[in-house]
Amino acid sequence: MSRMWICILMLMAIGWRCIAQTPQIEWQHVRPQAGDHPEYLNALASADNRFVAVGGVPYYLGGPVGSAIVLSSTDGYQWHASLTNLDRQLSSVAFGAGQWVVCGDDGLLFTSADTTNWIDRTLPSTSRDLVNLVYGADRFIAFAAFRDLLYHSTNGTDWATMEVPGLSQVQRARYVNGIFLAGGTNGNVLFSTNGLSWEVRKTPTDSWLGPIAFGKGRYVAGGDQCLLCSFDAITWHVVTVPMAVRDIAYAGGWFMAVGSNPPRMLVSADGVKWEAPSLVPEADYGLESLACVQSTVIAAGGVNLYRGSVTDPEGYRLRLHILSTRHLEFWGESGFEYRLERSSDLVAWDSASDWLGGSGDYVLWDWEEPTTAACFWRAASRPVLPRAEQTRCSEPGDEALGDNRRLLTPVR
Repeated sequence: MSRMWICILMLMAIGWRCIAQTPQIEWQHVRPQAGDHPEYLNALASADNRFVAVGGVPYYLGGPVGSAIVLSSTDGYQWHASLTNLDRQLSSVAFGAGQWVVCGDDGLLFTSADTTNWIDRTLPSTSRDLVNLVYGADRFIAFAAFRDLLYHSTNGTDWATMEVPGLSQVQRARYVNGIFLAGGTNGNVLFSTNGLSWEVRKTPTDSWLGPIAFGKGRYVAGGDQCLLCSFDAITWHVVTVPMAVRDIAYAGGWFMAVGSNPPRMLVSADGVKWEAPSLVPEADYGLESLACVQSTVIAAGGVNLYRGSVTDPEGYRLRLHILSTRHLEFWGESGFEYRLERSSDLVAWDSASDWLGGSGDYVLWDWEEPTTAACFWRAASRPVLPRAEQTRCSEPGDEALGDNRRLLTPVR
């Protein structure tokens, strides 16, 4: 009972917007260390219970020979280097079909099941630099730099090529929420369901667009001095930010964007309102890429790697949040289901939604501005019941739940 009343009174006097929403991130510099290779890192990925970073030093006409590197780690602290004997840099990495695949300059392609032993799948020398690699819809897609050309493979071993108009503008491609999305030039987003046929969609900005992430039912894209949010990948809302966004990731209820120029990192609960965390890794030329697993974040900038541990603001998961995207959210743990309720006097409450099952992520409800000032919202929760009991307890008020119902944070 005491927890119920704490939740009820938490926001009454101070108001929602006075509560900090920025997570705390503690960073540890994990590379370079003594004996590390000094190659620059171009991309990060996380899958198969590990983090993988790729990079190197490019070859310039008349300059020194280039280099490559793959770094892998299962904990983000200790990193193992491989593929350091190549004279061309690696640009991208993806995991799928039980294989890690890396690509780079002059058609470089290698595959590995363990990120230690690599098999050379390099394309013919006439191939252009491969700058982006993504896996989705049961195939790998590799993009050639500045050409309307892609390479595709279902196993990472056998590759075919095809020309696709418009692909030369692709900055960064991702497979998110069951679709391929790629940021392009002039505010274009490229869309595909299979990775082979692509549609170009214009957004309200003329900026170049690059990384795209998905979380909380929305897509978030980054560009030069801007971030975009969409619920359908068609209609986009643009927010101005003070940096060129190089990468975006979603983890543990937070969107994270990194790029050049201070603050170099921004975080958001909804993809619209962005703030700088109190601690940001040092990076003279900005941060290049991100990879996240649950509350662990890996950030790369230049030759450096940083491992971050994310902690929510105190009590954050116990609060019902009003988002800039016209939604209310609550952290819905697995094993419980939740519904939104409203009141004008904090005594009588009406159901404003059906019960939604928690999945260990945020439960979202559409939210409309109340017509009167005396309108309060709260999330009610109950343990997930067997199907027979759900049917018996489905009458208005759910009286049969008794003390199993928990009342959570009302807001107005």
